Amino acid sequence: MTTEAEVIAALAEKSFHQPVIVKNTAGREFLIMPPTFFHKDVSEPHQVDSLLPEFIRQSVTLFTADSFIDYLEKFQTNDTLLFGDSERHLITACIDYHSPGEPSRLSHAAMLQLRPAEEWKLWTGISGKMMPQHAFAVFLEENAADISYPEGAAIIEAVRDIQAHREMKCARAVRTNSGTERFLYSDETKATSRDGVEIPTSFELSIPIYFGGHPHAVKAFLRWEFKSDEGKLNLGIALHRAEHVRQAAFRKIMETVEEETKLTLLFGSL
Repeated sequence: MTTEAEVIAALAEKSFHQPVIVKNTAGREFLIMPPTFFHKDVSEPHQVDSLLPEFIRQSVTLFTADSFIDYLEKFQTNDTLLFGDSERHLITACIDYHSPGEPSRLSHAAMLQLRPAEEWKLWTGISGKMMPQHAFAVFLEENAADISYPEGAAIIEAVRDIQAHREMKCARAVRTNSGTERFLYSDETKATSRDGVEIPTSFELSIPIYFGGHPHAVKAFLRWEFKSDEGKLNLGIALHRAEHVRQAAFRKIMETVEEETKLTLLFGSL
């Protein structure tokens, strides 16, 4: 007489040599094929539950304050904390930061990586460098739109005067009472002197510091040098306290982000 245990053992042995379908906790079905136990997903389409992650793991980099604020308004939480690093031109939002007494995964972050504006790169690129007078005139003509004071017409007129004198020797420079430098020229071929060229001793620029940002006032001082024996004149500009202007622009962006998001922003980095 066959015992119950023997029946169970026989069924187990039989099932061991036959294909079997196994269903996991996500609802997927797998066909197991002995003797190699090859398996194949045989789940019915649209009948499987999608397993969502337990937490968000995401890091994004944004390039304008507006985009950064829009992202935070969508994802920020009560624990979101901001860190501003002026040296790296970077504001980091740790969206799932620790709450008091409760650790977090710190797996969701957004970074505002500020990029210098083209205008800022252009003017800081020539600051402190001297150029031949004609090259300087061409630069002013091409970028006169960035100069808010004196007005563009005065700059263009000075540029034309410089270009008209480019073949002549510069004799000397005189600072006038009206806040300009007057450069006097001599025409040796005709043994005559010219009235010269007047250029403002300083300019007021209105340019953005960072890409997508608002214009800031930046002061630029005229610089010049010439060798009296050669009559060659070189001109250039020096931006006034450029780094202070940049840091002020960064702080302004920090204040805007903090005001718009109502989040705490600290000076520092993760």
